[in-house]
Amino acid sequence: MITTIIKQLWNKRRANAWIFIELVLAAYFLWSVTDSLYFYTGNYLTPDGHTAHECYVVDVDYGIILGEGDTYIRQTPEMRRANYIDIVKAVRSLPEVAHYCIAAKNSIPGSSFSTDKGALELKSELADWITFVSLPELGDEQPFATFGIEDAATRETFVLPPARKNNEIYVSEEYAKALFGTAEVKGREVEFGSKHIIAGVYKDYKTSNKYYTPLEHSIITFTPEMRTAGDAYQDIEDRYHLVIRLKEGVNRAAFEKRFNEEIAPTLRYGYFRCHGIKKVSDIQNELMKMTGGEGDMKMNIALSLFALGCVFLGMVGCFWIRANARRSEVALMRSVGASRKRVIAQFLAEAAILVTLAYIVVAPFLVETAKESLYYNKAFEMGYIISFYLEKIPHFIMHTGCNYAIILSTALIGTFIAVNKVIEQSPAEALKD
Repeated sequence: MITTIIKQLWNKRRANAWIFIELVLAAYFLWSVTDSLYFYTGNYLTPDGHTAHECYVVDVDYGIILGEGDTYIRQTPEMRRANYIDIVKAVRSLPEVAHYCIAAKNSIPGSSFSTDKGALELKSELADWITFVSLPELGDEQPFATFGIEDAATRETFVLPPARKNNEIYVSEEYAKALFGTAEVKGREVEFGSKHIIAGVYKDYKTSNKYYTPLEHSIITFTPEMRTAGDAYQDIEDRYHLVIRLKEGVNRAAFEKRFNEEIAPTLRYGYFRCHGIKKVSDIQNELMKMTGGEGDMKMNIALSLFALGCVFLGMVGCFWIRANARRSEVALMRSVGASRKRVIAQFLAEAAILVTLAYIVVAPFLVETAKESLYYNKAFEMGYIISFYLEKIPHFIMHTGCNYAIILSTALIGTFIAVNKVIEQSPAEALKD
């Protein structure tokens, strides 16, 4: 059978040449336009390194709204700060709350906002500087545990000790390795504006949205102050989010309903009002829309899917025509006793060989395309961790393998449908023309 297939491919070389050229062009085109789809899918499948989507943001705003009988009270910055802290204390005392933290808006894991940039000593690369608040009036904030970020050493949820110093910082696992060549850096002193002590190393997590890999370098600091406009605390609720995590086993739907309907209306301190709670996942989606990232991503995915559809229809049509044009050959094979299975197998094998040869020819060009991948270079320049699937060699092999499977299955589908239809005709009818 193999000898017959090779002879048939050679005998039909003129017709096969055109299909072969189309296959080479389709393979190269498809690889290029689906690179974004591969990138987004791979990043989506990369573990987030956190479980922030299980958390809630307490929706608080500040506004002077006078009701009947109310009188205007001029609030000092100290009064506003105290009012905000009163809300925090009231929320953290709820029996359903396991952990809480006060996070700068751009420090919520999975958000699309850029964080500030900073760099440690030893000529290290810039890192995302993530800030959480640790207020003297509170002292039991647990941002790592709230967001489900793990300790790099134990791979367990990172729970901070009760007492913390202002000069303590925490660094990501990859950043620790970049600075010292090891993740065992707890207690080491580094320069970061002033002298700081590395109090712990956390496992890398996605500081940006779920369609990006984790940042290679990030630093977490704690501040005893909430920086606002002129330190007046008038925009404190906009710059900082009170985030809570519920205890295991709590009925989330029931808690959401009770908080929004019963608890939120009672959280009124000064001119601060609580309007309920929002899922962090909803906040993340809103931020992604605001930054335009979702629009770009959807456009790239739409173009990739459109290209896949065009290639599918084009390749199915080509192999359908190729098989249908050889009706007389199928009739002759059937008339001399070739079985239905034998005919279909030969045509499918020919299609598979053509597709395979096309990918062998186009492979060197795809290697160069993989080296210049826009998404690989973008991830590298922005400081993201280059995951295994995005490294150049795995990227090329896995992406090419996926595209090869797509075009091969397309060719086989088109061939099978056409040949199966021809076989249903009697040899005499197929040879009539």
